[in-house]
Amino acid sequence: MWELSHNWAISYGKGPNTQGHRIVGGRNCLFGSRPYQVALLRNGHIYCGGSLIAPKWVLTAAHCSRRISTVRVHLGDYNLQVKEGTEQIRRIHNFFMHPGYNLRPHDNDFMLLELDKPALLNSYVNTINLATCCPSPGTRCSVSGWGTINAELHPTPGPDKGAQHL
Repeated sequence: MWELSHNWAISYGKGPNTQGHRIVGGRNCLFGSRPYQVALLRNGHIYCGGSLIAPKWVLTAAHCSRRISTVRVHLGDYNLQVKEGTEQIRRIHNFFMHPGYNLRPHDNDFMLLELDKPALLNSYVNTINLATCCPSPGTRCSVSGWGTINAELHPTPGPDKGAQHL
């Protein structure tokens, strides 16, 4: 899992419209520092990320809905290639895409996943603190997930982190 620091200009409710807008860069997170971060895996490979917002609910991107029944939700995972003993794996019971989602250009790219059973909350698996208001332009925000630190490399097995200015 990685973390990244950067200045961003965003348009609320809109996601990236090309692969050239993906986030690349950052540094490795500390083990257990992002207990809300989940990995969506299909056939053992990272497919998408998300955030645990309640013991039975994950917020992710609507564009991650393809073949959702084959996806496993990994909670408390750090290095996706190593069993640390902190992992919890859940199936998806149901999913709800934003009714205004549009594949192109990714308008309202949000989806809720209902897990088959609640997560057991602990220091490695916990819910994210949801914002009570929209951040002002220039506010420093953090992003995290499994991905690449270099645009030419394959995804990292461990989590990375980043802080963004919105």
